[in-house]
Amino acid sequence: MPDFFDTVDTLQEWVEFLFVKYPRIRILLVGFPGQPGTRWDNTRTLNNEFLSSSLRHLFEHLKNTKIWHWRPRNGVDCNSLSAIREDAIRRNVIMIGSGNGANVATYYITHYCRLHHDGSTNNNQNNQNNQNNQNNQNTNNHDTGDPLASILRSVMLVNMFAHLDKGLTRALKRMIRLHTSAVHAERVVNLAALMFSARHMEDNTRSVVLKEFYKTRHPPKSNVHNLSNVRENTKPDIDTGSLALIRGALGHVDLRSVLSRLLVPTLLVHASENAFILPAHAEAITEGRGKKKQSP
Repeated sequence: MPDFFDTVDTLQEWVEFLFVKYPRIRILLVGFPGQPGTRWDNTRTLNNEFLSSSLRHLFEHLKNTKIWHWRPRNGVDCNSLSAIREDAIRRNVIMIGSGNGANVATYYITHYCRLHHDGSTNNNQNNQNNQNNQNNQNTNNHDTGDPLASILRSVMLVNMFAHLDKGLTRALKRMIRLHTSAVHAERVVNLAALMFSARHMEDNTRSVVLKEFYKTRHPPKSNVHNLSNVRENTKPDIDTGSLALIRGALGHVDLRSVLSRLLVPTLLVHASENAFILPAHAEAITEGRGKKKQSP
């Protein structure tokens, strides 16, 4: 799941190494409305609620058309729905999201993909019965529930935020001002200060860092024009897609109250010197899941 400035090319670079070790792996790279090449209704707020709904429609389409995870492997009867279903359940799905994409992934899992692991590690006497019930439930969920309900096994959230604190709200509003009013040079300098730590910039130089970052991401353009009624990310003058996604983030639904629903095994990764999404967000997420932070 992409961050504000990510593109499919960015995600492709991240996962290329996996094909070397796992040549038969199936990876789905998702572009949210607002990403390059997408269209969206300019009356819509591109917040986590809307983006998760779009994601749900995508998974339902893939399942109904037997694409990606639901494409039967060799030897599976393509004419048998039960065989296709069983083949899909046997294989695991891992969801990965970065920044804004991590927030959307969390909304999706906690609101749509309601996994049930109750009893899986409790009373040993009931393990067999629980397993049988879970198998029946998985089959039913796969038929009538969310497409990922019985196949999502874990999630990796990178620099995830569950809510907008004052610092993140200020940063997003500052990005909007930079996109709409600042000259090119000022925009680049300020965006760099928001997204990279001072030490990283000093060790690698600002020009090298920005060149590498924008090699596959939304580039900041040099001119600014009227953005009224923009519906497609084709304007040559400004990154309208990132602007719409950043504005949408200001309307994100606060996820802290539903983090207890994040029952799937979760790997949370936060940069210790992230100047945009502060490491304190990791603590808020850990507390929201009802777990105490462990000291190193």
